[in-house]
Amino acid sequence: IFGSVAPRVGYSPAGEERLRIMADAIMRESQSRSASPDVWSVPALGPERAVVWPQRTYRRLANGLEVVLVEAHTVPKFTGELYFRSGNAAAAAVAPGLAEITATVVRTGTQQRSSRQIEEDSRRMGADFGTSAGADTSAIAFNGLVDFAPHLLELVADLACNASFPDEEFEHERRQMIEA
Repeated sequence: IFGSVAPRVGYSPAGEERLRIMADAIMRESQSRSASPDVWSVPALGPERAVVWPQRTYRRLANGLEVVLVEAHTVPKFTGELYFRSGNAAAAAVAPGLAEITATVVRTGTQQRSSRQIEEDSRRMGADFGTSAGADTSAIAFNGLVDFAPHLLELVADLACNASFPDEEFEHERRQMIEA
């Protein structure tokens, strides 16, 4: 395993010998464990438990937005995803990568909030945001503390409806994509 070791800074024959002794000990331990099957065997499965999925409530708002609400009150956390039926495939022929750039830049400001204000509001609420673009959909994912759910939804609505898409941010992301 070790072969010959070329002399180098910090090299010592005693150190090489210690490595050989440790390797031999590891090999012996490994062989002794493989001889006793109960050490490496997979434990038996436990009894099968029923999975109870939370109930889903479906609503369509007056503006056509489809809402699916799934409530689980075990943790005081609010999580959501806002999907748009538009992704990379919709813009690929005209502007490849546009959906990905848009998903990134949407977080950089709205008509009422700067990116700094968005970050400060998010931190104050214990919230986190993520944006993404796939082939057929784009999304804003969010989560935060239940106590701030109305404010968090207001912030998400502001991002979705009033994103300012600053030209300099678009150009910055475009350059990043080209360089990657």
